This record gives sequence, structure tokens and C-alpha cells, in this order.
Amino acid sequence: LLEDRSRVGQGALGSTIPMNVADAVACALVREVLRVQEDGATAHEKWLAGKKLPTAKGKRKPVDLTPQMESRVMLTLQGVMESGKKPATLKAYNAGFDHWRQVAEAKGWGVWLDEIENLEERQRRILWWLAYEKSEHNLKARSLRAKKSGVRWKHIANLRTDPFEECKTVDAWLSNLEKMDGPAHPKIPVVITMLKMIFVLLDQSNYDHKSLKGALVTGYWFCLRSIEYLAEDSGVCDPDRSLVWGDITGRDENGRVLDMQEWCQHMSEMSLRLFSGKNTLETCTRTVYENVGDGQEAQKQLDSLQTLLGDDVEFSCGELEELVCVCPVRAIKSLLKAHLAEKRSLPRPEDAVFSKADGSVWTRGEVSEWLKKAAEICKVPGARVASHSLRRGGASAYVAAGLSDEHIERFGRWTSAAYKAYVFQHAEAIKEALLAAAVQVPRFEMN
Repeated sequence: LLEDRSRVGQGALGSTIPMNVADAVACALVREVLRVQEDGATAHEKWLAGKKLPTAKGKRKPVDLTPQMESRVMLTLQGVMESGKKPATLKAYNAGFDHWRQVAEAKGWGVWLDEIENLEERQRRILWWLAYEKSEHNLKARSLRAKKSGVRWKHIANLRTDPFEECKTVDAWLSNLEKMDGPAHPKIPVVITMLKMIFVLLDQSNYDHKSLKGALVTGYWFCLRSIEYLAEDSGVCDPDRSLVWGDITGRDENGRVLDMQEWCQHMSEMSLRLFSGKNTLETCTRTVYENVGDGQEAQKQLDSLQTLLGDDVEFSCGELEELVCVCPVRAIKSLLKAHLAEKRSLPRPEDAVFSKADGSVWTRGEVSEWLKKAAEICKVPGARVASHSLRRGGASAYVAAGLSDEHIERFGRWTSAAYKAYVFQHAEAIKEALLAAAVQVPRFEMN
């Protein structure tokens, strides 16, 4: 028995029996615990019956329907209903419902569409409103769908049913209008050249500019949504949703987790904790690695940028490689060094990462303005780029580098094939296939 080294004999019952007891002894003990005794119960069942289950501490206070309590309950109800919606979205929803309300009151209709039991009459009123917005305000189908979403949300927020659920005629009318409007012009991806063009215009000794560079490359390579790392255009930054210093984990080349004070010297790997409230992933982590630049290649890129910018524009001060470096790890290390020099202390875990010297956080609109400036230098219409172009650009760059669709979808935190609309194909991707196809003489089979 002492020589028995089987899994059951050595570890199945842990401290209940000596670890060198043979399987036979262990099985006998289990059989005895589960054996039905004279009173019809097993030893295990008796043990469970005698075990005291935890009980709630104290008693619930009685329901006291005071006006103050009623107010607290309604505030809680409304707060939860509005949670997850950005202030700009709520503002647009309320505006859409207000526009519907104005038309309804002018026509002598009630504002609550779910009260109209006759589906034909309900759709007639909705279509009249949408046609009015198209005729008198020249709105496109996309804008009308946004207003429709506002009316729908207002009904649901007031504990009513979705008034559009069965409105197939309304859906068909909007689809026809979309065809008349023509294809939409989505934001195009930012390319690395645009980022580098911004970098050479920045003052490398300015804390705000270092923070901006960090925001640009982090948003680009992590394929971030603006809410995940920037402030709203109003200046409001939600630390529970946007990136703060405590959300960053730095590691050295051996994978050892570093204290923040070690980042500047030893960090070669950076992980972000992200809150993806838009889909079902919720909190997740994503990691990138330090990319050491090449001096000669940096000089070539700098010369190309000088050609685009013209002789009248001088490069800002700073190291050559630092100017055109697009590595997010190096950008965060540089920002941390600047923070230590500016504030004489490490940032607090709850502080926003991409803040300015005055404590405000870079907004989505401010980042968009810098991107538009770079786009116009590249002869690209500024209206076609915005902060979301960084997310599109990062995803497109990964695809051009050969990363699989599965990895792109997961890394960018898309939970459907919607990510494919973000990706623009690299022009060189078809080059080899085109050269091969030009010399092929295929024999076709019937389908």
C-alpha cells in the first residue's frame, strides 16, 4: 500500500485520508459515506441536513411610501434607462422626439404612437412626419432613421411598447429613400503617413502634444472607439469607460509585470484594460509590443513628409526617430517621462491617460481637427476623416499586414461581421493574383 502512487490514492480525497492510502481503501470510504443506513438516509445526507445554511442578516425595513422615496425610485429608474447612452446620443434622441412632437401637435395628433391601435393609421402618421422632414428640411434617410430611433427610445423609456415593430411600410419607404439618396460616404481610414505628418508638426517638448501623439497611436493600434480613451466634445470624460493610468499594465521582455516607475526603462509590452460597453464583451484586455524604429528608414520617411509639407514648414525639435515613431508603447513611455518632468510625480491610477497640462482631456472633436488638417495636406477631403478613422485605419493596417479576419474581429472587439465595413483593402493585396491571372488560360466548368 505504501508504494501506491495512483491519482485516487494520492490526492482524490485530499486531507481526508493519508495520501499514500491505496485506491481500495479510498473507494471503501466513499461507499460507506454513501451507504443507505437503517433509517433510510446516507451519512452524506445526514450531514447535509444538519448543516446550517447562511441566513440574511437583519430584516428588511418596511416599505415607507414617502414622496422622497418615490423620487429616489423614479431617479433610479430613469438613471438605469439612460445608462449606456452617451450624452450626445441622448441629446439626439430627445431632439428627434421633440421634432415628432411638434408635428403631432400641429396636426392635432397625440404624441404616443403606441396608443394608435389601427396599424394603417399609425403608419400613415409616421410616413407623413418623415415625408415632412424630407420635403421641408431636406433630410436624408440616415438622418430620418436616427430621428425614428429617438421616438422609439422615448416610448420605451416611458415604459411603452415599440411603436415601429410592425411598421413594414415605414421600413420599405425608408429603404426606397436610401436608394434615392445614393450611397453614404463613410469615414475613411487614417493611414500611417497622416499620423507621421501630424507628429512632425508637433512640439516634442510640449506636454499637450506628447499626450496627443499618445492618443493618436493608441487609438490607432488598439482600434479604439473614441469613448474608450477620449473625452466627449463637451469635455466630460467618464473614468469608468475611458482609459485611465490604472488600466495600463506594463511588462518587460520576459513578461514580468512592472511597477509604473519602471516603465520608462524596461517596458516592452503594454496591455490595456478596456470597457467595451457597446457589445457583450464588456471588460477585456488587449496587448501590443514595442516596435523599435530604423534610423535610415526614418530619414526616408521624414524626407517624404518634407516633400508633402513644403519647404515653408519646419520640423519641430526632437530626435529623428521620435518624430516618425508610431509605436504606442514608446509613446506612453515618452508621455510618462513628460508627466514626471511636468508634475514631479507619477500619475494617479484614476487619472485620464490623455490629459493636458491643465488637467482637461483631449476631446473627440480636437483629435478630429488634427486628423482633418493632415488629410487636407494629403489632398483628402477633411470631411471624410474623424476620430473614428483611427479605428478604421488600425484595422486596415492589420489586414494589410496579413492578420486573419478572425484575429481582426476579436482584437477590435467586434462581435459580428460588421468589422468588414471598417476595413479598406490594401492596393498591393491583389498584385500577385493579378500577375498570375494575366498568364492563366483557364478551362471553365459549368456552374
